[in-house]
Amino acid sequence: MRKILCFMVGAVAGAVSGIAGMLKCFENKIIKGEKETYKFRVYYELTRKWVEAYQIGKSLEALLLAKGYENVAIYGMGDVGYLLFRELESSKIKVKYGIDKNTIGRGFNLKIVEPSNEMEKVDAIIISAVFAFDDIKEMLESMTDCPIVALDDLIYELC
Repeated sequence: MRKILCFMVGAVAGAVSGIAGMLKCFENKIIKGEKETYKFRVYYELTRKWVEAYQIGKSLEALLLAKGYENVAIYGMGDVGYLLFRELESSKIKVKYGIDKNTIGRGFNLKIVEPSNEMEKVDAIIISAVFAFDDIKEMLESMTDCPIVALDDLIYELC
């Protein structure tokens, strides 16, 4: 009887432990999914406003020139950073380099550097990874004294 009771207690404890582990795994997946959803929602809103600004004839070039930003760097060379680079490459704004932890290029002609104290001086750094703006800005402020601006703030300023 004692052996059966010990076996049952052990089985129940194992089952509870297994269920707790599964719940923790599902919780992590849900949190990750919520972060991804937030990230893509932010990018959707940014892109929507960017297209709207374009449709009413407003340009990032004019806004950046008005702010005195002729030479810029772009932090975040994923899809949004690439779109920003493509828009600015045919303008009076000179994109000096991209900044990204992944320095492997995406097939376009732009030097990509890792964030460091050795970054070339520019008039401003535009952060395309707007979902993580605060953390990125804090990191960059310890490396440079130039203005650090969020792409979504610039886009919303246009409209």
